[in-house]
Amino acid sequence: MDIIMRIEEHYPSMTKKQKQIADYIKENIDTMAFITLREMSKELGVTEITILNTCKALEYNSFNEMKYEVRKYININQRIDVYQKNEYFSSSVPKYELDDKEQLIKEICMEEKSLMEEYVRNFDGHQLIETARLFLRYPKIILCGRGMSHILCQWLASHLAGTQIASVIMNTELNESVYSTLPALDSNTLLVADEKKDKKEVNMEILLDENVSSKDDVKKLGIQNGDFIAMDPRTVVTESGYIKSRFLDDKLSAAVLLGLAKAVKEEGIALNRKLTLIFTTYEEVGHGASFIPSDTKEMLSVDMGCVGDGLECTERMVSICSKDSGGPYDYEITSRLISLAKENDLDYAVDIYPHYCSDVGASLKAGYDIRHGLIGPGVYASHNYERSHADGVMNTYKLLRALITQ
Repeated sequence: MDIIMRIEEHYPSMTKKQKQIADYIKENIDTMAFITLREMSKELGVTEITILNTCKALEYNSFNEMKYEVRKYININQRIDVYQKNEYFSSSVPKYELDDKEQLIKEICMEEKSLMEEYVRNFDGHQLIETARLFLRYPKIILCGRGMSHILCQWLASHLAGTQIASVIMNTELNESVYSTLPALDSNTLLVADEKKDKKEVNMEILLDENVSSKDDVKKLGIQNGDFIAMDPRTVVTESGYIKSRFLDDKLSAAVLLGLAKAVKEEGIALNRKLTLIFTTYEEVGHGASFIPSDTKEMLSVDMGCVGDGLECTERMVSICSKDSGGPYDYEITSRLISLAKENDLDYAVDIYPHYCSDVGASLKAGYDIRHGLIGPGVYASHNYERSHADGVMNTYKLLRALITQ
């Protein structure tokens, strides 16, 4: 018995609120495949217990069991729909197709050949090998997903087991699954997050620790569309020199530039060129440094270096970026930075960041004819709770100082 038939069977004996939930399930069957218990409770204005009692009234042991039946219902009805529209493969071949059997077979073969050629054209062997190396490199693997993504994680775990690679599945829809897996997270863990239609900004939520139950309640607090969300930076500086906080690329870069300005004023260091320091308010959103002084010949973005798999940089180094998503940086400036790092015995790394950009890009897009470069201290877990090191900051400062004095 499918879920719709079961609802119709039990509907007469349900309470008013249970009928409300049952009606919602029938009218929003596709949404039910991915909705969480909390989201459904919020959407209908009923408690989570009421929803769970409705599941029990329908003879399901849990909310997830009910969702499983929803997905099964959708899948079965999609197949029925395909059959009804006659879009499914039929063993009955029209007579006119059999007039020239050899030509029919040839056309089928050519179609298969075309599909294979398309697959080969888009095949990325390097990416496939790098992905395989990731799975082989880490002793612990955690696969994360919810809804359909959780099903895909189960499929992946099964195939990994076939190659004798063990993994743990985290159902990000269930708090107990998340919390039970968190202790396993460390530097020896590969976290694979599957976000098939599940984990996107549109599905993220901000929880208010206030007594609100409607949009008007939230507005009364002074919260409205367009407000900035401030996050606790949780800044920590350890005795071993590690710096942990949020938005370290902005903070550390600003500290380096301010330290340089202080050195010019207090130490009287001689500059080898006219120097302008720019602090962009709109960092990396496309127009942060779209205006610069007209006599600018070279521009160096002091940002951050990424730390992670496939990269040379660590938190204790200064990163010299040779190329990012906007293309290669000026060869002369990059070469000069590398030479200065070597001459001054600095701990440095040269890396390529294919998904990265800097504010220099905004200047180039604005039409300025300048040579450009990019450096910064190594930062781990970019755009999250980040970590760097005092050594990386000092290596960046010394490299920048050498560039404008030597």
